[in-house]
Amino acid sequence: MAMIYCSQLTKHYSHTANALSSVTFKIEPGEMVFLTGHSGAGKSTLLRLLGSLEHPSKGDIIINGRNINRMKKREIPVFRRQIGLIFQNPELLLKRSVFDNVALPLVITGFRQHEINRRVRAALDKVSLLGYEKEKPENLSCGEQQRVGIARAIVHRPSIILADEPTGNLDPELSKEIIDLLEQFNQLGTTLLIASHNTHIIEHLSYRTLKLQTGQLIEDAKETIYV
Repeated sequence: MAMIYCSQLTKHYSHTANALSSVTFKIEPGEMVFLTGHSGAGKSTLLRLLGSLEHPSKGDIIINGRNINRMKKREIPVFRRQIGLIFQNPELLLKRSVFDNVALPLVITGFRQHEINRRVRAALDKVSLLGYEKEKPENLSCGEQQRVGIARAIVHRPSIILADEPTGNLDPELSKEIIDLLEQFNQLGTTLLIASHNTHIIEHLSYRTLKLQTGQLIEDAKETIYV
């Protein structure tokens, strides 16, 4: 299981105010945490920093005891195997098969074909899409496409899942299904940080909530009550 620690994390883009300012928090191994805040509060920036898709202007990110800001470039691809990234738009290759989409991270990292076959089937089984291997994502519903994106994120068995508005394009029923699915991964020991502005989902759950406002962490609560 994985631990996340951010200390005084700051991200500055040219000609703009800080996207993040001195953000500090710790997520324990196996914890499931929601990240909330208005559009532009810094949620996506924070997840991109944690996923090593961008680098902070200041501060430290320590994951599993390693400061990722001090890693050499050649170490980053191996580090990223610990993390599964889920986006609001799964950005699937619509003309390629579901199998090819889910297998992509394994192909890139050089897994052998028999292991790719086994892992892709296992990932699709976990998201209730076993048997969809030959389908094209363009023929699937929005909810099914999101499940393909989740299968792709977990196919390399990450210890951390970072989800950026995974229910943003879905109706309430499908949103609940996706959150239920993420909870199942958490119950297996995966550490999750889920960015969402959907308070209707979060207010019915008792998970810890981190709230950002204009790049600053203004609330860290085990249970947030909305009035």
